[in-house]
Amino acid sequence: MQAHDDGAMAPPRLRQLSTWYARLAIIALNTLVLLALGLAVIDAGLDLQGRLHPPVVYSRLLHLDSYRLVSREVARATGEEYDRMGSYQSFEYNPWTGFMHRAFSGRYLNVDAGGLYNIRRSTPAEPLREGQRDLLVWAFGGSTMFGWGMPDSFTIPSLLQRELSDRLPLRRVRVLNCGQAYYFSSQELAQYVAMLRVGERPQIVIFLDGLNETVRVPEGCEVPYFSDTAYRGWEEQRQERYLHTGSWLRLTGNFPLNRLRQHFAGTKDTPRDSRYIVPPGEPVNRTVENYRCNRDLIVAISARLGIDVYCFLQPLTAYGDYAHSPAQLLNGADIARAVYDTLVGEARSGRTPHFYTLHDVLFELEAPYVDSSHYSDTGSTRVAAAMATIIAGQQ
Repeated sequence: MQAHDDGAMAPPRLRQLSTWYARLAIIALNTLVLLALGLAVIDAGLDLQGRLHPPVVYSRLLHLDSYRLVSREVARATGEEYDRMGSYQSFEYNPWTGFMHRAFSGRYLNVDAGGLYNIRRSTPAEPLREGQRDLLVWAFGGSTMFGWGMPDSFTIPSLLQRELSDRLPLRRVRVLNCGQAYYFSSQELAQYVAMLRVGERPQIVIFLDGLNETVRVPEGCEVPYFSDTAYRGWEEQRQERYLHTGSWLRLTGNFPLNRLRQHFAGTKDTPRDSRYIVPPGEPVNRTVENYRCNRDLIVAISARLGIDVYCFLQPLTAYGDYAHSPAQLLNGADIARAVYDTLVGEARSGRTPHFYTLHDVLFELEAPYVDSSHYSDTGSTRVAAAMATIIAGQQ
């Protein structure tokens, strides 16, 4: 019998479809290969660019000439550690205040994991000597208390520990740095209450506020930063879990095209919480009353537990005649000055126990700031010494 060629016997239309299918399959395969290679090149290029030029370069904002007690070498290395911390996102979720600093390990910058709250490391306290009693101090505030731009040993809490130890030789002083960037008195109050529920309670608590109050409250932003981000995350989970409206195919932020889009979008400022913004009709009064309410609650809670409390009004770049102050709070400078006029007068009157103003402790200091709003090593030393004088005088 004669062998037959099945392909030759196939109808012409079927042979034509088979030929087109083969061609399309080759084109599709080549397209997928080229796309994969292209994405790999983009991903590798972004990785290389990220290593050569980190996305967060805080160190470029530092005024190296403002470091007078810290060597320039240590200052540069500290700035690079802040860059590294920022490049991996400095914050994580906290159930009581919305967010907190992530744990971080470096030579000069360390944030220790503490469970409920991650804590910036202070200079280790001296061993308890015979005849001494322990004195535990909790120090709350925003990024100035955290010590932004400073190594661990030159944050206000580390310097305060040194100053109080010199003034109170019969006490072994330990100052815990509870400062968290962007916090203002509302978050600090929530943080304070949460920390009181667990662990060893302090004998003294201090709060340093002013700058973040005058930035945040007049804008109508009385909830924590990143509240919109938390809301969106909650809504996405709700829709996926209960409404099943989420996409079954999702490209994460690590997808090269998403990374490329984010790269060209650039670094964005810290987001304002548009969902929660309610601009006050009288921003000065609202800011003052918001702070007074939080301060009164802090004082009442502390009195109930037998804890000494010191609420300090911090030096503010928009208040007073600073010869070397950068342009800070230009849009809200009038509001900031009006708020400070009220609170400084209140502190000076002596009618408000536990409330002290430090607004003038940086006057005439040659280099009080390490950047646009954070204290230099000499500025931090001056603030810590002023605090210690007030505290030691009452202990």
